[in-house]
Amino acid sequence: MALAMAQSPAVLDGYMSLSVALIKGRLGKRLGEELALTLAGTNRCEYCASAHSATGKLAGLKGTDVAAALQGKAEDAGEAAALKFASAVVEKRGRTECFGNETKIPSLFDPTRAPVGKHTAWAYCHVPNGCAKDCTELVESQIARFAPDFRDCILTRSVSPPARLEQWNPNLIGGDFLGGTMDLQQLLFRPTSSLYRTPRSNLYLCGASTPPGGGVHGMAGYHAATAALADLNG
Repeated sequence: MALAMAQSPAVLDGYMSLSVALIKGRLGKRLGEELALTLAGTNRCEYCASAHSATGKLAGLKGTDVAAALQGKAEDAGEAAALKFASAVVEKRGRTECFGNETKIPSLFDPTRAPVGKHTAWAYCHVPNGCAKDCTELVESQIARFAPDFRDCILTRSVSPPARLEQWNPNLIGGDFLGGTMDLQQLLFRPTSSLYRTPRSNLYLCGASTPPGGGVHGMAGYHAATAALADLNG
């Protein structure tokens, strides 16, 4: 979203207008969250759906309200009309298919990652869950905006679309590297209320499927190790 706003004054203006409307209470927190959920559902953005599933409940939405809003529906006639309009706008102007990308060059810091005189570059972009579109061109075009000769330097590439990620690791349903929906409940209790412990003695879980979810923060491993040490010392 931040990347889209940076590249498009129209997107930034629309976002600011919506933010001001929400702050001044013109839409109300409830409708604002329902709209966000509808847009997340229409764009099939798991991250946005997870975030607004949590904030929506804080705004007074029930689980059934959240599920309905993700499908562009609501019991209240006025809210339903607003959600239908929002869905129509997305359908008319086109879904968001790529949410920017992140690029790293690990061989700059670890020379064993590439032959002498060469480098490896790693990049990914956010796409809707289960997206079958090949976004290689989109990713490379974005990089080429800032490094025009980038494509001339590519000797070979390896592409991992969502289906391939899921094949590599069945936990990544639809290519979701966060390991599942990150709503409020899942953020605190995943995969179960036992968190890092399992029914089997001396077997513990960590990684994206345990709190606080995916990301390069190491906290899942830290908490799993803390739980293991507590059991050993208890």
